[in-house]
Amino acid sequence: MTLEEELVSKLKERFGDRILEAKVQRARRIFVTVDRSAYKDVIRFLRNDVGVTHVSTISGVDAIDHFEVIPHLSYKGIVVSVRAIVPKDKPEIDTITDVIPGALFYEKEVHEMFGIDIKGHPDLTHLELPDDWPEGLYPLRKDVKLEELFRRITKERD
Repeated sequence: MTLEEELVSKLKERFGDRILEAKVQRARRIFVTVDRSAYKDVIRFLRNDVGVTHVSTISGVDAIDHFEVIPHLSYKGIVVSVRAIVPKDKPEIDTITDVIPGALFYEKEVHEMFGIDIKGHPDLTHLELPDDWPEGLYPLRKDVKLEELFRRITKERD
């Protein structure tokens, strides 16, 4: 059994049906999909029981009917991507900064670009957008049209 297969097996054994999907995508690449209620528990398990301590980045995705928050974690040359499904009608998820402090700036970016509330995050002030950016306008959401984005930005600054 490869290290990747062993890790997938441990996750499935520990979390059962709280893991929606877990697979070895290819050598040195694991994808795990979880409901947001299992997200922090899975990250904590990977940190405390497996020894994963490094987050390379966190991707945000607007999948049209839901959002996805995907931290990409490095472990012994393997990248473990934990995809959390976040409903659009309640776009919030727990912070993992208390488990892996390196997630701080990545979570700020996901919040700023997608409007996902990162519960428990110590500082959700702007990271990349200007301080006078219009409230409630999230530039990486698919429902934001370029024309509307431009109109709101120029209107707010006039």
